[in-house]
Amino acid sequence: MPAEASVLGGGMTLTETVKGAASLTARFALYPSILYNLARNRLQENWHWWDKITEHVILGALPFASMLETFQDKGVRAVVTLNEDFEVFISSEQYKEIGISHLHIPTVDYLYAPPVKDLHRGVQFIAEQAAAGEVTYVHCKAGRGRSTTLVICYLVREMRMSPQEAYSFVRQKRPQVGLADGQWNAVREFHSSCLEARAFNPAAFPPTCGWQKTHQMNAQGRQARRRPARARIPQHRQFYAARSTRVQPRSRSRSLFCCPEESASKWRRSADALPLHGEPELSRADSGLQRIQDWASVCRDGTLEAVER
Repeated sequence: MPAEASVLGGGMTLTETVKGAASLTARFALYPSILYNLARNRLQENWHWWDKITEHVILGALPFASMLETFQDKGVRAVVTLNEDFEVFISSEQYKEIGISHLHIPTVDYLYAPPVKDLHRGVQFIAEQAAAGEVTYVHCKAGRGRSTTLVICYLVREMRMSPQEAYSFVRQKRPQVGLADGQWNAVREFHSSCLEARAFNPAAFPPTCGWQKTHQMNAQGRQARRRPARARIPQHRQFYAARSTRVQPRSRSRSLFCCPEESASKWRRSADALPLHGEPELSRADSGLQRIQDWASVCRDGTLEAVER
């Protein structure tokens, strides 16, 4: 019998027991972990309390009541909470009073993620807010695991990214994120459900507005970070490649004796542009032509003498 289905005393399964233990641990570690995140936020430069992932999604840690004014300044009009009840410091009524829509998906901390049905519900909520031009703040306790899982699922469904591409995209914006094995499994299961839905109905899950622009920006960033092909060639191969494409000049003496008339015409075309040095009674081209003719006659005379002998 699988471990998930094994029944313990009291009718509880092993999975429920482990999840209850994790919830109890999270209850005791709530305030120490919040203090830990606050300290790292103050001391570490790249450890932010929240980060903007897309134009309509902000991923962050647990909000406090003092941050509600900041939400209004940032244009946040919706909040998705993936905490258990004892972790929540702002109720849905408080959000409603200031005109912020709130969706609460209770999720156990550390190793767990919402079910696929709840992930679709959260993604749909964010997509509807994005379609209306509103910004959604997605959070758990530290903004690293549970909320990151939902944001990755949003990118997978609404922006047509693969799970690994979505994770890399989020990690580039917020370096401290990290998923446990159970959360990765939830992302893969969510991705599979999206593929199955599109295979059955190609019009399922229409993309959010602006996803083409985001994909284009990602492709441009990958192209900018990619090295040119020539830079990946070893140095010794670059040398021989450049040497093989170089045009080898012909020997002057060989060209003169093999084809005196052609050499004389080339000399005449190029020599008139050069300054005159010596032999003032002749132009540069004429003196050069005279030398070529003399060399040609010497060659012919030498050949005739060899034939006569």
